[in-house]
Amino acid sequence: MPPDVAHRVIEISGFEGQLAFQTKGDNSGIDPFIVPAGNVHGIIIKNLGPIGRLILLLTSKKVLMYVGLPAGSFVIILFISMSLSPKKPAEAPSPTPTIVADGRGPIEIDKELDRLAEAIAEYAIHLKSHTRVVQNIGDASHGLHNAVNQQNGVLKELTTVVGQL
Repeated sequence: MPPDVAHRVIEISGFEGQLAFQTKGDNSGIDPFIVPAGNVHGIIIKNLGPIGRLILLLTSKKVLMYVGLPAGSFVIILFISMSLSPKKPAEAPSPTPTIVADGRGPIEIDKELDRLAEAIAEYAIHLKSHTRVVQNIGDASHGLHNAVNQQNGVLKELTTVVGQL
């Protein structure tokens, strides 16, 4: 077990003359050990609701990997492709409207818009493949919210027991 774990208290008891807890993880069975009260480092006192889930979602390494990395790659590829596009001689007439940017010569707006539309369409297909991942993260977040509510109920009981000691 890592040094710090957030597990739900499922039973309160005594162990070697002090208050102790039987715990259970969300993705595992009942822990095979008893946790003495002295080993508890903190308790959940406030649920931020949707704001907390949003913060967890935006700071998740998986979300950054599945959404942020492809989006960043798309922007980089777009800039590289624009900088590597072939240059036309200045005196050659262009059949479509053009603009001159950064001294690179004329850029055909229609062609660049078509390339951008194709790249966006490809990226949309790519994002569809990650929709399930984001939905699973939302489902897990909902499950975590329920677990926190249950844990807070146990903590209220614990506070009552400790107050009676």
